[in-house]
Amino acid sequence: MRLVTLFLIAAFAASTVDAASYQKTDGTIVDPILNATVGGIHDYSGKNLGPDANLRKANLGLADLEDANLSHADLTRANLSHANLTRASLPYADLTGAWMRYANLTGADLTNAYLYCANLYGAILTNVNLSGSDLSGVYGSYWSTAHWTDAYYYTDSEPHWAYGMNPVALGIVWIDPTSGDINSDGVFDAADYTLWQDNGGDQINYRTWKDHFGQSIASGSEVDPVPEPTTLLLALLALTAAPLRVRCG
Repeated sequence: MRLVTLFLIAAFAASTVDAASYQKTDGTIVDPILNATVGGIHDYSGKNLGPDANLRKANLGLADLEDANLSHADLTRANLSHANLTRASLPYADLTGAWMRYANLTGADLTNAYLYCANLYGAILTNVNLSGSDLSGVYGSYWSTAHWTDAYYYTDSEPHWAYGMNPVALGIVWIDPTSGDINSDGVFDAADYTLWQDNGGDQINYRTWKDHFGQSIASGSEVDPVPEPTTLLLALLALTAAPLRVRCG
């Protein structure tokens, strides 16, 4: 009995050591990555997940990656099937050919993400920011089964749609990027939030303000940061070279 107990302890310790971690948008580290469906430690033991991470072909199916910061990460052909990516930050991420069947991306940021040939069958993309994303090459049988309700994009950064994709019919909305400048002074700052709060503003105005906080309308450049009740990480949206297209399959 003693030997069995020692073996189980050793096995658990080994699995804990090999397990990977991921970085959240607020900078905290989740270690280890957990299984989103059954709980417990996920069996992925590759590279840790974070901004700019090389995660090509990573097997992250069923992983709980809520609020993960995967900005600029290379997730080419990664398995994200059934993964929980709620509110994940994925701007400029390369998701070419990624397997995302039934993944939950509610509230995720896919600004300028590259989803060429991604498998989105049954994926939940509710309230996702699609501005500037590339959905070309996504098969109709994939995008037509995904859930797009209240996904959105800004009119100055329309996505590259897949063939036959009708954003209006899918419930995807477009937003005027200036609507978050509540006081119309050309800057997205704390003064806008105060005015929005005082006047019971709608969620679209708030969403636009949050996504553009620290920028000016005229130039799109950042202004001096102002203390703010919501953690904002738009600095992660730095420009990067677009990846080369590859064949699906």
